Amino acid sequence: TSPGSKPPAGCSSLKSRVNLVFTNVHRGYFWSLPGPVLATLRERYAAAADVMQPSAPVQAEVEAVCSAWPQKAYVVGVHKRLGTAEVGACQLSQRAPSVAEFIEQTTEVLGGAPADARRVVFL
Repeated sequence: TSPGSKPPAGCSSLKSRVNLVFTNVHRGYFWSLPGPVLATLRERYAAAADVMQPSAPVQAEVEAVCSAWPQKAYVVGVHKRLGTAEVGACQLSQRAPSVAEFIEQTTEVLGGAPADARRVVFL
């Protein structure tokens, strides 16, 4: 919206890049919404995400990282958060998995790699 104008009815206008869906404990709340409401929210988020494109500098960084991997790499990306109560409240499971759980799951996923592929874990 333009400065001083009001958003259309039924819309929200954020004055910053903060999005409640991604703000700590609010994410746990969103996952507990009734099925049809959550489905609608996810559909709208997917539609918005479909048109988002990484900027040229971000794409260049991704290409620089990926260029170091061998051609037949089987890559698993892992994003581990701190094991605090606040972080746990943000998760669908309402808990933060332990480091051992991350290692176990990553190992399991890597087990599905083709025999001739180089396995890479991207943290």
